[in-house]
This record gives sequence, structure tokens and C-alpha cells, in this order.
Amino acid sequence: KTHRINNEVKDDHTSCFSINDKLNVSLLISSFLLFDSKMTNNNPSIFFNISVHAPFEALNRTLFSLLICGCLNDPTSGLIFSLPHTQAWKFIIEVPYSDVLGVNVQENYNQILPILSIISPSTIEEVTDENYQLSINKEEELVARFLKAFQDQTIDRMVTMANTGHEIPVSFEPITNTDECRRYIYNCIEKYAPELPRNKIYELSFTKFLYRRVRFFEGHYYCWNQNIQRLGSIAIKQMINEAKSLTKINFQDTNYPRVYLVYDPGFSLHLLHGDWNHVSTDLKIKYA
Repeated sequence: KTHRINNEVKDDHTSCFSINDKLNVSLLISSFLLFDSKMTNNNPSIFFNISVHAPFEALNRTLFSLLICGCLNDPTSGLIFSLPHTQAWKFIIEVPYSDVLGVNVQENYNQILPILSIISPSTIEEVTDENYQLSINKEEELVARFLKAFQDQTIDRMVTMANTGHEIPVSFEPITNTDECRRYIYNCIEKYAPELPRNKIYELSFTKFLYRRVRFFEGHYYCWNQNIQRLGSIAIKQMINEAKSLTKINFQDTNYPRVYLVYDPGFSLHLLHGDWNHVSTDLKIKYA
């Protein structure tokens, strides 16, 4: 939700507020007053990013004062803010959702923010995988390009010799179709990381971790490889495992992977491990 709002809804005239486990009304009023004093256009907007841990009782009272009464006041500090009558302010509110309670999105909305469900019952928009797909830019395309090569088993190509006697390095054409890019990324997650929750945070994290790694395939250690058999498939399998592990990693216990490829500035591969016995057979063969 946050990603969509940041990319498609908010603009340079949007002021953003995060509401986590506490609500500081005095600070909120001060921020509104400052925002109003610096307003230079006729389309101001406010973005509330509300955490699932927010104090919803206090938040509903605050929203009632702001949106119904048109003003906020803080008795402790004496600060008062009133919405201007000369221009309309647009409010963008990210409503948190957790499936722990076993209710759907609309019921969740009604329960935690009843004031909004009353004054704005028809303007809620649910962000789903269908109506807001993974954004494809240069980084995502590069990931998809090498996942495609892995899927069609061309990633193990090596340097070839042209008729002229010149060596031809390994390279792959960019993918121009964004839907095709998404398909390769989604297929990879479904096949190799099915345990990851299907939401944008995990998809983006997995893709970003993988991007940092697949850049190896643009370097000369891979493109001019003449000796190491199956270098591409061995490397990308390890990269996928690393991206999956890092996406879901936590340090609450000691049971997390300790075998990683380390990428130096020239993008050669170095193996980092805590115990040779925990290194996969493929990696042992490569580094033996």
C-alpha cells in the first residue's frame, strides 16, 4: 500500500505522517501549522501511514475532531489548528490490515477506524496483487533477464569462438515486456521461495537482494568464463537461496544460513562460510 501511495498518489505537495504505537497530538498540530504556513499551491494533501499497532481509540477521536469538527486542539500545549475554509485538503489514509483476526478488509476497516467507515464508506480502495503488480524498472528487468536464462537453461553458456577467431562473451538480450519480467520473478518466488508471504514488501525485498547478486552476470568473470562448467546455474541457485534467506531472516535464534557468496567490487565470487560441511556439493566443486 505504501509503495503504491508513494508512487502513484502523493506528490511534492503532500505532507506525510506516520502513526505508530503513540499519537502525539501536539506534534501533529505543530506539523499542520507549519505545513499550512508554507503551502504555496491549491491542492494540499496529507498522507497518514497508520501502523497496525496504532492507538486506534485516540486516533478515531483525533480524526473525528479533524475531519468532522474541522479543528484540532491540545489542552496540554494550548495549540489549536483549524482546517482552512479557502481551500480543501485531501487526506490519504493507509489503513493497516492483518489477517490474524480472521476478518476481511472491509470488516477490518469498519472495526479499527469506524469514524472513517462512516464519513467515507465508498472511497476505500483495496490494494491487491492483481490491481497493483510489481513495478518493473531497470533492476527488476535485469533480475528477470537472468531468471529467464536460468529457466531456459542458457545461463550455463560459456565463451564461444567466432569464425574470425574472435572470442564472443556470454550476453543476454534485455526483456522489453514488463509482464514477461513479472512472470519470471513470480515463477521464481513460487518455485524456490513458496514460503514467503505474497505481498509487495517481500516481493520487493527478494527482488532487490537478487538484483545485488545477479549483477555478477554482467561482469567479466562470468561473461568471459572459459573453464568453469555450470558456473551460471551454480551461482544463481546460491543467489536465489541467499535472497530468500535474507528476505525472511531474523536473529531471534541461531538457526539461520551462514553460507554466502561475497561479491567484491570487480564482481568475482568469494565463498563465506562457517563450516565447510554446510557448503553445498555444487559450491564445493566450484571452490575445490
